[in-house]
Amino acid sequence: MKDYNYKLLEEILCNKDPIIFFKNNVYKFQTPDLKKHLHYLLKEKNVTKSHIIKKSTINITYAYHIFAGHKNPSREKLFALSFAFKLNLEETQKLLRHASVMELSVFSLRDAVIIYALVNKYTLMDLNDLLYDLGEEPIE
Repeated sequence: MKDYNYKLLEEILCNKDPIIFFKNNVYKFQTPDLKKHLHYLLKEKNVTKSHIIKKSTINITYAYHIFAGHKNPSREKLFALSFAFKLNLEETQKLLRHASVMELSVFSLRDAVIIYALVNKYTLMDLNDLLYDLGEEPIE
């Protein structure tokens, strides 16, 4: 994925005629669709919406609005969904991209702790305990 990003960036920067380039390459610039991605994850992980909502600790009504595409969740809510789905780091980054929010960064202590928890398959509760122990706000 990163190679593709760098290749596309190089194409953008090296192009002399932006109008022609972007018109000819419009298919490369997909609009993220969180609703579709969440439904894909439900199918891929073979879980129900109600199971994920319960595990995420997100308010039930609000969570159903997220799945319906009526609400744009915060990064925090996306982390809660990520742990509910038991996503790995790469899958979590993809979820964040589909929601058009900033991906996790190793340069942020909080993000680095979340990365550690994802890689080590922590539960949301375990992650929140770790965040609390480090003086960081838990994910709600």
